[in-house]
Amino acid sequence: MKLLSICMMVKDEEKNLPRCLKSLKPLMQKVDSELIIVDTGSTDNTVNIAKSFTDRVYFHPWSDNFSEMRNITISYARGEWILILDADEELVDFKDILTFFSRKDLRKSYGACIIYINSSLTPGKSENDAMLPSLRLFKNDGFFHYEQAIHEQPKFQGKIMQLKSTIRHYGYDSTDQELMERKFVRSSQLLLEELNKDPDNIYYRFQLAVTYGMHQDMKDALKEIRKAYVTIHAKKENPANYIYVYERYVVYAFANKMLEEAEKVCLEGISLEPEYFDLYFWLARIYETQEKYLSAIENFQEYLRLVRSFSRLAIANDPRIQFYTKGKENEALLKLSKLYILKEDFFSALQTSLQLIDRAGNLESSVIEQALTVYIKAAFETQEINRLISIYKNLENNDLKKYFLGILEDQQKNLSSSERKKINQLFSREKDAYGMLNQIRLAYEEDKLWKSLEPLQKLVQELDFNSEPVFYADIFYFLMVLKQPWPDILGRVNREKADTMLAYMCNSRPKVKELVEPFVQSFSGTKD
Repeated sequence: MKLLSICMMVKDEEKNLPRCLKSLKPLMQKVDSELIIVDTGSTDNTVNIAKSFTDRVYFHPWSDNFSEMRNITISYARGEWILILDADEELVDFKDILTFFSRKDLRKSYGACIIYINSSLTPGKSENDAMLPSLRLFKNDGFFHYEQAIHEQPKFQGKIMQLKSTIRHYGYDSTDQELMERKFVRSSQLLLEELNKDPDNIYYRFQLAVTYGMHQDMKDALKEIRKAYVTIHAKKENPANYIYVYERYVVYAFANKMLEEAEKVCLEGISLEPEYFDLYFWLARIYETQEKYLSAIENFQEYLRLVRSFSRLAIANDPRIQFYTKGKENEALLKLSKLYILKEDFFSALQTSLQLIDRAGNLESSVIEQALTVYIKAAFETQEINRLISIYKNLENNDLKKYFLGILEDQQKNLSSSERKKINQLFSREKDAYGMLNQIRLAYEEDKLWKSLEPLQKLVQELDFNSEPVFYADIFYFLMVLKQPWPDILGRVNREKADTMLAYMCNSRPKVKELVEPFVQSFSGTKD
């Protein structure tokens, strides 16, 4: 008798199956295992791929009943334990599974949940991944089986435990519209057929709402989730057993701009399950949209407190609940930092945006740019200007450095000349173009500009002004003040950038118009 049977049902999965089966190899090398694959009617290369990994390949026609097909795969299992997997999944971490099989005391349980991640499949968008504990490992005791025609549910007896091993699901590829449409049609038709037989089935009604939601039919999604919610109360069920209905109800109501309805359901859900951090995230979004900024701040704070202590939450082991906002901590931090600015709590804005800036290497540039904007604004408001130089030095991405300097320059517009001088002095120590620019600015303020001719000429030669921030136009202003030519500069700067630089000079420097006219006349008779 084998220790583990890995049971799969597949159909037309040549795209996904190799990735799945390759991920199982390391586990099967360490645990006495068998791989059972039941094909339900593939017309592509799925069967040949399956046979290259196992000789336990069987054929059964698709019956439009997921549980029936799943139970057929189980019937072939000769292992003491059964692991359920689908072709569009990947076993990305199996250390805890190995620990489970190495300890007899753990195997006294009847099954185990594995962390299941629904991948968004959008590059750089892992924050949209959803996570839940999924019952996948079961004792092959003759009782374990599945029920329900669609969104089949495992039936088992005895205690289950939670493992930290991870399965990643790739089935909902929103970039593959044909695949998504096929899955929508199949799932919605099966669910509607089941609901015709049993209109008060809360779980099927919930799944139909989710199916519409994934298809972006938000009005239909809200209509169906309302029915599920009403049925819970009409049947006098314990609402806490259907907490997952509340979360989707809130999301679909929010998507349909039904904010008061979303708020009511959200508050009710929190009263039923105070650890469900998804609800705090959405309540914060609701209050943010309603411009109830203090309430939004409080709920984002509670969301962050709970999500950061996830492993210690009792709800973390609840297989009914999918956590959609587990990866949205950065989004919450960014929104929170902006809310602090709105409420003029600049010290909190400074601290919150810094948490994002410290993660710059792992975040999208757009997120870091927004965090830098908040941070610089808060630093000016709190007069924590000296902190800015360390942030600038730690930015490794040149585009982010340019963005940082653009915001820094913009924030200086309303400062007094003495305050601007402090910033010039702070950054003049830097060994880069911006440091040199600030050295030249200081020389100009101290009437010692004539000493800066060499740095000016050096910057003119080295910089690509088409790609540099517009404030480098100060260099040309200083050249005009010194009555120095612009060496071939008009041939290197495109028309749009030249216009932008001239506008910048006119708006930020005195007597530009008096300087420009003789400067332009000096080009008379030349090709420029």
